[in-house]
Amino acid sequence: MKKLMYSLLAILFAIQANAQPIQSKLPLGSPSPDFELQVRLAGQGSPQQRNLASYHGRWLVLDFWTKYCISCIKGFPKLQMLKDSLSKEMDFTLIGRNDQKYNSGIEALYQRIASEEKLRLDIAFDTLSFQAFGVTATPHVVIISPEGKIVRSGGGDELSLAKLRELIHGTERTSSANPMAKDPLIGRSFQNSNHQSELGAYSHKAQGGAEHIAQQYRKGKFTTFRSNLANLYLLAYFGRSHWSSRDSLYGKYWPQPVLELRDSSSFANHFDSGKGFYSYRVQLLDSTAGIDRVMNAMQTDFQAWTGQNARIETRNMPAWELRTISKATARKLKSRSDTAYFQTDHSSLSLKKGKMQQVMNILRRYHPAMITLDATGITGDIDLELQASFASLPSLERALQAIGLRLVPNTRPMQVLVISDP
Repeated sequence: MKKLMYSLLAILFAIQANAQPIQSKLPLGSPSPDFELQVRLAGQGSPQQRNLASYHGRWLVLDFWTKYCISCIKGFPKLQMLKDSLSKEMDFTLIGRNDQKYNSGIEALYQRIASEEKLRLDIAFDTLSFQAFGVTATPHVVIISPEGKIVRSGGGDELSLAKLRELIHGTERTSSANPMAKDPLIGRSFQNSNHQSELGAYSHKAQGGAEHIAQQYRKGKFTTFRSNLANLYLLAYFGRSHWSSRDSLYGKYWPQPVLELRDSSSFANHFDSGKGFYSYRVQLLDSTAGIDRVMNAMQTDFQAWTGQNARIETRNMPAWELRTISKATARKLKSRSDTAYFQTDHSSLSLKKGKMQQVMNILRRYHPAMITLDATGITGDIDLELQASFASLPSLERALQAIGLRLVPNTRPMQVLVISDP
């Protein structure tokens, strides 16, 4: 045991000794750090060296991404659209992290995706710029003014055509330094003979909110430090704010509230600024009470605080079914391999002696907003190869059709949380 402890300490000290200093998040309005990138312009030809001075007098968007960031890759076509629309005033450069430990092969991956999506984006692969700009998570977008100052740095919520045009032309609407200052829900509290509760500003230290009441409930007390209003309602009525395809709720409960409101602005949120996110605490006076009492308390709170009505209804909701194109599909996919093999990245899947569930996992991972159900009837082992940009639904559909499968839109009855005006 001592030898193991000493070995672990030695590894830890070695990592610290070789670690590169990470720049803390750069304040808005500060000069941009200089950088040197080998940029392949429009993804073509030989890379050309670019630094901060290369972009002087023009707006610059740096879009940082990593190999396993699905939302980054799904954003590539949008970035292409923005580049095409704003090319006269603004440059856009993708920067892929190419460390060999976690992002090996990122260059080849991008080329496959770019070919499939017909991308013409400026692209560089680098690690030092991640450190220089303090990028510790992706997606992350930095916008630099023509004068070389940081004007935006965050998760990419600012990347819309309207917002970028406002930024370029100086017509951007300014917001309060405290985005929660005018939120009428912050500071609300409730107390009766069963419980007491309060709703406050979200905790800056919290990375995410509670997803399951049962995981946070202790002795009559439940707290979530960063949840938006939709998630708080889901917790109140379903006991969960999120559930995966492996959960029993999947395909039976609709994952978002259906809003039938004249004004739904109270449900708007912005992760980077924290607008629309809250901390919530409820304490039951009976510390032995069950989770259903917590849910009842939350329902009482939000009806009192918002004045909105909420109810659970059974409705036919959209769902996609994966089906075989013909009876021959099952025979073609039937495994002829002796050993199991599974290899995938964002643009390919190689499966031997596998299960159809692994194909469903690809669909659900890259397109979580869609409810997708296995209607193939294939239960045995399968062999298949998929080549597609998985983040692109049309590309994925074409690849599925090539092996005898198709996605068919349908509906199915689900439990839906409906929020409406009184």
